[in-house]
This record gives sequence, structure tokens and C-alpha cells, in this order.
Amino acid sequence: MDTCCLTTVLTWAAVSLFLWYIISTVWHYSLFYRLGIPGPFPFPVVGTFYCIMRQGLYNFQKVNYERYRGHKVYGIFDGAQPMMVLRDLDMIKDVCIKHFSCFVNRRPFALQPPADHMMTMLKDDHWKNVRSIVSPAFSSGKIRRMYPGVTQSATNLVRRLKESAANGELVELKDVMSRYSMDVIAGAGFGVETNSHEDSTSAVADALKEMMNFSGMILFITFLCPWVINVFNVVGYEISPKNSREVFFSFVDAAYESRKQETGGNSSKRNDFLQMIIEAQEDEGSTANDNLSNEEAKALKMSTPRKPLTRLDYQELTYLDMCVNEGIRMFPPGVLLDRICNKECTVQGVKIPKGVGVAFHVNALHHDPELWPNPEKFDPERFTPESKANRHPVAHMSFGHGPRNCVGMRLAQLEVKMALAGILYHMTPVPCEKTVYPVALDKMQLKALDGLWVKLEQRK
Repeated sequence: MDTCCLTTVLTWAAVSLFLWYIISTVWHYSLFYRLGIPGPFPFPVVGTFYCIMRQGLYNFQKVNYERYRGHKVYGIFDGAQPMMVLRDLDMIKDVCIKHFSCFVNRRPFALQPPADHMMTMLKDDHWKNVRSIVSPAFSSGKIRRMYPGVTQSATNLVRRLKESAANGELVELKDVMSRYSMDVIAGAGFGVETNSHEDSTSAVADALKEMMNFSGMILFITFLCPWVINVFNVVGYEISPKNSREVFFSFVDAAYESRKQETGGNSSKRNDFLQMIIEAQEDEGSTANDNLSNEEAKALKMSTPRKPLTRLDYQELTYLDMCVNEGIRMFPPGVLLDRICNKECTVQGVKIPKGVGVAFHVNALHHDPELWPNPEKFDPERFTPESKANRHPVAHMSFGHGPRNCVGMRLAQLEVKMALAGILYHMTPVPCEKTVYPVALDKMQLKALDGLWVKLEQRK
């Protein structure tokens, strides 16, 4: 009798738990239905991720962006996380600036230590304090001081490509530009002169390259399901090689400690990012920072207006600037941006509950024919001063928007323009037998499946 009663109780408990799970799951995944917001049908656990697996990230963005044209927002589920995708440009601007206090944090992204302490992962006051220290290091004056480091790296790049042109060699741009980027990080970042085009024995450069050579699918899965990182840690799976991470971060720590111990005028003569950070930490009371717009500064409660960069030759290359902007419009490095709502907020008449994420599908936005006529065509004239003035300010957001945009945007633009100016001054890129155009992209990341092959011809 006792056994029978126990079996009955356990059976009812199991049934009750199962029903509770079903009801709570249905309630959770019906959020957007209850809010009257359209979107693709989600399944438990995976949400709408099955659509991304089937269509690929880029096609998923474009298909749904077009499907829900006429709506300000539509809803998707990244795993269990409800995400409200914003199509309305005024809503995007208000989320990034006007209502920034409600959308300070990005969505949690599971990474293995110490990468889990990157600025993109920080929250609330911790992020604000770090951003306030780092942002002045990218002001116009500080960028000028890093200019020689970028110039040296660009010179090494051009020298290597001139040799390839003279020998008639084909060039894979992803490889050479990755090496150039590593040299810029080492030189402009830490004051260490490297030449990855000629020296293939640099432990730090190799470590950084291995760290960046991760699986886009694995990274995206951890993005959607942060708990997966705990499973990886238990079974010993490394998203990026542990040894490579230890080599690179040990190098950073050693460089930082060594710089702090430098005395006299030695450290003050350094013109790299590491030195700028140390100076910013020592000058805690200063708000001298022109790396924010007036609106962005107001959102961070800092009175720091933007000043234009001066005394840099690359800034006079107006058409080059237009070409760079058009390139990152067509192939935005930040294809997916998001924020998490920390308290219930109404934006442009749309109620956003606490805990719901808002997403900006940048790739779809940058290929909207209503914003960019004939969007698949490379047309730098879209970025003339007149065209930009007539366009919504967030129609182009390759580096994000508002106080939480890319803090290193200016340095990144300088790096790209210095490389392009140097290459095009001496050489002309032309198609070769390995060139594939239009570029076929990986389903989950900004990576050309067939490489980016060109041949370079010396200018006469």
C-alpha cells in the first residue's frame, strides 16, 4: 500500500512538472504573440536558431527584414533569449542614445578567460568606468601620436606587396591584411615593432593568429546558448587554443608592468595605445575626450564635444574615405549588434519589457533598397557630404551607434586608409585566375569561402 501511494505521488509529481514545463515554455515563447509583434515561429530550446542554421546568418537577416517590411519591429528567439529586431531607424537611434540608460548592456557572450573580461562583455558601471578611461586614448590628439606606428606597419605591407607585384605573384588579401593588422596591434598598440610579412617566427603574432582562427559556428552557438561554455570547460574543449591565449595575454601583462616601471622621460616618449591607457589612468580627473559626439557624451554625462582629426594626410583623401565607407556598408564587420533592456521602456510607441533584447541586423539594414538604391552595387558616391546629409544618421552603422559604439573606430579607419593609400599609390589590383566575384561568404561569419585573390601591377 505504501509503495502504491509513493508511486502515485511520484507519478503525479512527474506529470505536474511536465505540465509546468510545457505551460511555462509555451508562455515564454509566446511573448511576441502576446505583444502583437510578428516574427518567425520559435521552437523550444533552439528558438528561431533553426532558421539561421538552414538559411545562414546573412540570408536569415535579409529574408526576415524583407518579410516584415512595414513593421517597426519583429521578434525572434536566439535560443531562449527573446530578441526584438528593430527595423525603424528612429527606434534604433532612440535605443542607442535617447533611452541609452535602459539599454546600457550588450547581451552576455560566453567566452573563456581572460577574454570574458573584454570591454564588450562589461556591464553597467564597470563598463562605464573602463570606457571613460579607454575612450580618451582614441581622441584625435592621441591618434596622432600612434600615427608613426601605423605608418611603419603600412610601409612594411607595401614593401611586401611590391615584391609580389614585381615577381608576378598572386596575392590573397585576407592573409596579407591579417598580418598587417597584427603588426598594427603590436606597433601602435604596444610599441613593439614587428614585420609579420617577413618574420614568421614571432610567438606573439602566431598566438594572435591562432586565437582569431576559431569556428564561426561554434562561436555563434555559444552566443545563442551561453551555458554551452560550461560544458566546453568540463570536457576541456577550447574555442581558441589555451596556449595561444596565455602567450598573448602574458605578453600584454608583461608589457603593461614594464611600462609602468619606466621612469623619467622614457615612458613619456612612447606613442602607442598602451602608453595612452596608462596616461589616462593617471589623469583620472580629466574628461578631455573628443572621441564622442555631443549626444553620446550627454548619454554618458560627459561634456566632451567632437573635434575633427587634423594634420593627417589621409583625411584629405576624400574619395578614399567614401570607398572605405561603401566597402563596410556592403560587408559590415559588425553584422549583428544588440542591447538588453534593463527596465521596461517604450520607444516610438513600442513597449519593450525588461529582459528582452533588441537587435540591429546591420547587414540587412545596409542592403535595404529603400535606403540604398541598388544595394549590391559598389557606389562610393553614396557617401558624398550631400548624400550623407540627406540620409538618416543610423542608416550606416558599421561601427555601431551611441556611447556603446566601437571605441577604436578612428584607429581602425586610419589603419585601413593608410594601407589602401600606400597600396594604390604604387600598385593597381586586377582580377586573376583565382578571383571570385561576387564574393561568396561563409554562412555564419564575414569570411570569403574562396579567398580574396588578386594580382597587383606596379604603376608606371
